[in-house]
Amino acid sequence: LLVAESPRGLCHLSFQEQLPSNPEAVPPLLSQDWPLASFLPSPELAQRLLPQLFHLSPRFPAPSPLRAYVRGSSFQVKVWRALLRIPPGHLVSYGQLARHIQHPRAIRALGSAVARNPLACLIPCHRVIRETGLFGHYRWNPTRKQALIAWEGSRTTLPP
Repeated sequence: LLVAESPRGLCHLSFQEQLPSNPEAVPPLLSQDWPLASFLPSPELAQRLLPQLFHLSPRFPAPSPLRAYVRGSSFQVKVWRALLRIPPGHLVSYGQLARHIQHPRAIRALGSAVARNPLACLIPCHRVIRETGLFGHYRWNPTRKQALIAWEGSRTTLPP
């Protein structure tokens, strides 16, 4: 995971297929969204955040709430807020999500907003699938999307 934090909260969270060759360089995806950012590797931050990122229910509570700081168009923010309302272990289609935010004809724009999600896992864009039931594309690898969905499903079906 590549995690970036600003004084206002988490501003970037993405999966990385490989580590950067120069650990001091600002990764391209991060510098694109935050051109004035400086990159300070912090394994301590990652260790602190992991338990908070991967919890799902009162049985597995997060140690403390996370703060996030995202930038996007008003439509993107509306879509990202709607994604936060999808419960762990549940899936919705792009069409269902578009109807939920009262933009039933904006499925392509909605798909673009889902794809621009700056906080992988935290804003659960992986819970959106095609109307046909296919998982479709995933910015951070379709296999990872399947794994996240399976992991959440297994965690939410545990007996109390």
